[in-house]
Amino acid sequence: FEPEPSDYLAEERARRFVYPVWTKVVQRLKGKAKQAAYYLGYDISKWQLTADPVVAKGQGMLYAFIRALYGLSVDTKFTLHWRTHKDILPRGPYLYYLDSLDPYQQAQKLYETCLQNGGIGEMPPVVDIEGINNLTLNAYKIRQCVERVSELFGDVIIYTGYYVWRDEVKGDKAWASAYKLWI
Repeated sequence: FEPEPSDYLAEERARRFVYPVWTKVVQRLKGKAKQAAYYLGYDISKWQLTADPVVAKGQGMLYAFIRALYGLSVDTKFTLHWRTHKDILPRGPYLYYLDSLDPYQQAQKLYETCLQNGGIGEMPPVVDIEGINNLTLNAYKIRQCVERVSELFGDVIIYTGYYVWRDEVKGDKAWASAYKLWI
């Protein structure tokens, strides 16, 4: 597979907008290479039945993003993962955004779910925008969700794939430059 000529700079363009998730974590690195932090975290959801953050930390992991919601449905393992990671690894909740559902309700439910489980975490929340399970992706609706999450938590990261953002999210996306974009 050879990328189209227009794709050669895609990685560089994406890098300019990538939120360095490790910003808060870098302080813990104490002299280690900052770039290493890109690889020293993980996301976890119901698909990982068990997770041992003590073992993960011992293997060099520095943070964990834990799926709180799939649309408006609470991840069945969120409470377990959220509590077991507390005080061991910095945690951030993430919302697997579903365009077919009310964006405001999804943001509100993310906040309420975190509060019901002991707090909003140590890392910024993430709104996960994926083409899978989304027949459409409307930039205006995504904006509503992201803005509400930012209001509730004080910060937010938009996580998506380069081609999903470029090709599948329809509408004006200029507003997203005000937020951290993690490709």
